[in-house]
Amino acid sequence: MLALLLKNRLTSWYNSLRQGEVKKRRRRILGHIGLTLVPVVIFLNILFVYKTLLAELPDGEQWLHFIFSSSILGLFLMLLFSGLTIVIHSLFLSKDLTLLLSSPISRRTIFQFKLIDAAITNSTLFFAVGVPLILALGLALHLSPFFYIYALMAAMLFICIPVGLAAALAIGLVSIIPAKKAKNIATVIFSLLSLLLWGGLQYIRPERIHPDSHMYSTETIRFVQQKSAAYVSYFPSQWLSDALFAFTSSDFTAMATNLLLLTSLCLALYVIATALLQRAVRRDLFSGQLTSIRLKSNDLPVRPQTVARSGMRNSLIFTLWLKDIKLLLRDSRYTMQIFLYAVIMIVFPLIGSNREAENLGALQPYFPYLYLFLFSSLMAGSWASRLIPAEGLTFSYVLCAPQRRRTFLLAKILASASITLLCGLLAMGVMHLIDPAPLFITFHVFTALLAIIIGSSGVGIVSGAYFANFKWEHPKRMLSSGGNMAYMISIFLLLGLYALVVFLASVFLTINITLTLLLLLAALLAYSGTVLSEKKLDYQEWLY
Repeated sequence: MLALLLKNRLTSWYNSLRQGEVKKRRRRILGHIGLTLVPVVIFLNILFVYKTLLAELPDGEQWLHFIFSSSILGLFLMLLFSGLTIVIHSLFLSKDLTLLLSSPISRRTIFQFKLIDAAITNSTLFFAVGVPLILALGLALHLSPFFYIYALMAAMLFICIPVGLAAALAIGLVSIIPAKKAKNIATVIFSLLSLLLWGGLQYIRPERIHPDSHMYSTETIRFVQQKSAAYVSYFPSQWLSDALFAFTSSDFTAMATNLLLLTSLCLALYVIATALLQRAVRRDLFSGQLTSIRLKSNDLPVRPQTVARSGMRNSLIFTLWLKDIKLLLRDSRYTMQIFLYAVIMIVFPLIGSNREAENLGALQPYFPYLYLFLFSSLMAGSWASRLIPAEGLTFSYVLCAPQRRRTFLLAKILASASITLLCGLLAMGVMHLIDPAPLFITFHVFTALLAIIIGSSGVGIVSGAYFANFKWEHPKRMLSSGGNMAYMISIFLLLGLYALVVFLASVFLTINITLTLLLLLAALLAYSGTVLSEKKLDYQEWLY
């Protein structure tokens, strides 16, 4: 029966490439083509780094061992949390779970099928990153073809370990919090690990590798090996690394020992995961009864609201702005994405290089903030485009209010801009703590950031009005398929327009006049965005 389920899964995948809508089939085919091209690019870069290590450093093999082990450790953590999202979806959120549990198939067979399916799905990440690492290692050290056969066996065991651990963690999380929220948490952690791994790879660029570098000295590798040996030996990634490097030295005892450790852990995790899944069935975790959100009861007396308010709090625009802020923060999927954007805005400027800014002249002090401007623009435009479809079909009732539609749209622009500006100020504060900048530079950056955020919000609101999907089921599908592409193109055109204005103004004008032009351009874009969106919503047909 397990073979039949796996065959049906393979047939479904094959039919998805041959049948169905033409757009979806093309998208899947292009996705699989990209999945084969990404490992090739990673492989070529990693192979070049490995060869540079061996050629430039006297302790090249030791550095190669350390970098390979560190990369596999980071990959293991990424596989663990990506596997956690996959396992939670497969065991608790999958649409076919109800049908499988009601069929005359044993629970053990169903769980075996789900775990194998999760391991296969999760292995795409290992195929994209882990396989290039291993292939580059074999070619850089000129190993025999038997190395790749041995590495294949060790890699298959290694892939199963994160899924087994993820299954145990998934059952524990779902018994405490809802499955969707647990999946969102795992997705955020996976994204953070991806950023950290990407940041770590920036320090092994070939141009940084040379004998005179303090970072790649003999004392550094010895210190790192002593400090890391205390804890990495307990990770399965280290067993895989030691097994592969034992092959290079023909240490058959170490090869067999590490392979036995991987096999034993796989079997142990399978037994533990199966027992926990059987216990989850008895506790009826799969019905969703224990994963529902518990509403907190409020026994305190309700305080009467003050009818009369003065100042800004009595204005309609403030009320609408507050409503849109709550609309963004009420769903954990939104808050997680805001958190990720904020982390990206902080991390990317810190790991960038300033070598490209040597020929920028007067604009050189502002180059470290380039990533901040880029991601602030993407964040502001993204939230502005989502705030319209986030209302759902109830937005039609909101528009029936005796107020101009432009007022509602302006509130959404302000909500998107305020959240993005808060994240941008946080990123600026962290950058200032690490590398303090003069006060006038900080003021100029803040002004440019404000102009970019307002202009991007104006562009995003147009995308939300023209390409909104008011019947969305997931935030990723708030815009139509063509709308996402149109939005990204419009944002990059906007950034190109800002860059052109800055370039031309910096040649003929002062920096203060340039910033004034940027603010005027941002105000024009925000006004134009509200006008165009208002005209679109005037002719919007609402289907229920």
